[in-house]
Order: sequence, then C-alpha cells, then structure tokens
Amino acid sequence: MIKIAEEWLRVEYAGAQVPARLIIPLVFERGKHKNVRIRITPRDGVRLGTSVEAGSALQQTFTKGWTKTAGASFFGSTTIERADGATKPQYSVFLSPDFRSVVFDLLRFDTPEPIGIQIAFPVDHYDPNPTAITFATIDVEVGGASLMHAVVPQEVHPKAALVGVVAGLEESGYAGALNDRLGPFMLTAGVLNHPTSDVEVRDFIARGYDILHFECLQVDPVTIIMRNNVRISISEFFNAVDRGSIKVVVLATCNSVAAVTEFRRSNAFALVAATENLFVDYWSFFERAFYGRIAMGKSVSDAFAATRDEAAANGLTHRIALRSGPYEPMFLDLKRDVAFGAEW
Repeated sequence: MIKIAEEWLRVEYAGAQVPARLIIPLVFERGKHKNVRIRITPRDGVRLGTSVEAGSALQQTFTKGWTKTAGASFFGSTTIERADGATKPQYSVFLSPDFRSVVFDLLRFDTPEPIGIQIAFPVDHYDPNPTAITFATIDVEVGGASLMHAVVPQEVHPKAALVGVVAGLEESGYAGALNDRLGPFMLTAGVLNHPTSDVEVRDFIARGYDILHFECLQVDPVTIIMRNNVRISISEFFNAVDRGSIKVVVLATCNSVAAVTEFRRSNAFALVAATENLFVDYWSFFERAFYGRIAMGKSVSDAFAATRDEAAANGLTHRIALRSGPYEPMFLDLKRDVAFGAEW
C-alpha cells in the first residue's frame, strides 16, 4: 500500500519569489513495491524538471544518508541496504510525450517497515497566475491500475503579505477586491466588519498584519470617523499600528492624507491615502489594480506608480476635477519600500 501524505504536500520557495521545487511525500507500508508510477501535471505556466531528488523522513526534506539525484550513474549503481533492511528506491524519471507531465517510475522498493519518502521535483519555469486554482495534479498508479489522485493547491508564498481589513464604511461590511485571491504574495488574514467601538478597532489592528486596509467615513485633522459615529484618534490609530508591527497602511476614504503627520511618527513603512475626495469608480479600479500588483510580488512603490499610471491611461484621473482643479486622487508616503516574498 502506498499513499500521499497530503498534509506534507507542498511547494518550497527556498527564499526566492519563485517556487524552487515541488515536494511529494509518500508513505510506503511494509512490503515489496514494484511498478509504481507517479504522474505530476503542473498547471499552465509551470514546468517541472526531471533532476529529481528523493530522501527519507517527513520532518526533513532530505537526509544526508538518503539523498540521491536521479541520473545514469544512479540507475547503474548497486542497491544499497539500510541498516533496517530497506533498499534504496530504484527509479527513473522522464517527460510525457506532450512535455506537460513529469513521470516518476519506481521500479522496486522493499520496505520491512512503514517508511516515508519525499520526492523533490525542481520547478524549471514559473509564470504567476492569480486566477489559477491548483499548482499541479498528481496521479499514482501501481501495476497500471489507478491508486489515487491528489491536487496541489495554488501556491501561497510563506512570506506572503497578511492583510487585515477594517470595514467601517458600509453597513453590509467589506465587499472589495481583497475578498478574492489576487496572487501568491498576499492573503487576507482577518476582516472586521462594522466595528462598534474604538477599543475593538485598536485590538483588531494590534493583532498584527503586514498590510492594514482601512475603510471609514472620513478623516479630519485629528480623528478617524467610522459608521455609527465610531471614532478613533489618529494618534491612537497609529499606536495600534505600531503594536501590530504593520508595514503598509491603506486609508480608503476622502482626505485621509490628513493622517500623514502621525504616520511619519510611526514605525510603518508606507501610507497610501486619498488626497481629497475619493470617488467610488476610481477607488474600485485602484484597489484591485494596486493590490493585484502587490499580490504578484511587486514592491509598494512599483505597484502604486503602475496603478496610478494605468488609471490615468484609462482616463479615470482626468474625470476628477474639484475646486482645486484636476489632481492625483491617491498619495503615497514612503519611508521604506517593501515587496512581499522578497528578501528585505
């Protein structure tokens, strides 16, 4: 009997913004295992290589005594016995005729006791795709008969930005782009809908997120005002931001640039705010485009500049003209740039 230990099935990044390898953990029950075929089919935009490594232990990807790169020299080598009598697995790796799948053929593996083996497939090519649901599918056959099918979920980077959302504007709660999965480098980790007190807001913020998305009715020179007349001073707001070690604050409301002075006293890296009135059609576009770029690994400054330029190219900026004349609706105050998933 063979099974995939799905709780250990994962994509590893090795400190980079692109996946380095796909790890498939297999559990072999006691017995003689022959003619096991594992077919891995990645999603469009991903290619796996055939320079596979196999190692024992589920707690650690590879161990010194059980690491081997597949190759001609390995195929011709003498089987090595472990102290407990298990043999090293004999396998070959090749591409399917359409070059879409990688096939791992286990020729023989004798195990006197249950054992876990992890197989690492290198990721040779990777195109991020925010709409993809899966990273790859896995099919296991024994002796030509289908044994099991598993799905590797669409990857989320271990350093993805965790976003906290405070929805203090609409009675219905938050209904924006952060409800969707926008890419592997951002994950909505918490939502506070229609807060009822400043204490509730401060406690939520202080839980700790990388990005705080904050919607409210307005920001005056000293106070943030939410629905149902819930208020929090700007200084208390940024005290909570510091307690939560938040890096990026996005204030999605009119005139929120009034918070810039307290932001500059805080430890946060970046503030995205509205310069004057913030119109719904502009913000709906800006929110999805800006967060979409962050979620695909772009830095805050690059995401902001590209979104601002895209809005202007689509004529959204030029539709906005108040008593002060045409203006840039959004403002970025940046102390330190950050791209989630990158080394910084």
